[in-house]
Amino acid sequence: MTSTSVINLRSIGKSMMTTAEHCLFTGCTQQDVCLLAGYVAAHLRVGDMVGLRGVVGVGKTTWARAAIQAWAHTQKTSYATVPSPTYTWLQVYEGASWTLTHVDLYRLQRDSDIEELGLEESLEQGACLVEWSDKAPHIQTMGQYLDIAFDSALDGDRHKETHRTITVRWMAESWQQRFTQEKP
Repeated sequence: MTSTSVINLRSIGKSMMTTAEHCLFTGCTQQDVCLLAGYVAAHLRVGDMVGLRGVVGVGKTTWARAAIQAWAHTQKTSYATVPSPTYTWLQVYEGASWTLTHVDLYRLQRDSDIEELGLEESLEQGACLVEWSDKAPHIQTMGQYLDIAFDSALDGDRHKETHRTITVRWMAESWQQRFTQEKP
């Protein structure tokens, strides 16, 4: 695994553009998805919420798994497998000093289902990664929110590997600072 502390954001994808509100990475491969996940994981703090949006198969779960593995490394622990919580809704990972909760809202049908997950309590004890966050836009007001949107050109029914675009939009000033600093 690449050390997350030496990841150069400019090395992710074919190009990167930064504005006051977001970073846009174009031409991203699966390896780039994992590098970005490692960078974000190295910067996670208690109270952070990271929302992942995009169509099926574009890289949300790959990103979440890579982020969880990188975070576990920073917490002096490891997880042999990182299952997708599509059917269990959430999976909690215990670190040395705080927890990371992985949530999948793909099957969300009612807003009341979100309340039952206890995301606000999860943010008090750690951070949350939420796949299909667009199914519950009100979670953007929870914690220090970072929105990551995946987009990809299709070749038939398959996503073109090198035509993936990732937009990272910080909804909290603290994330902007973390994305514009040199080191975690």
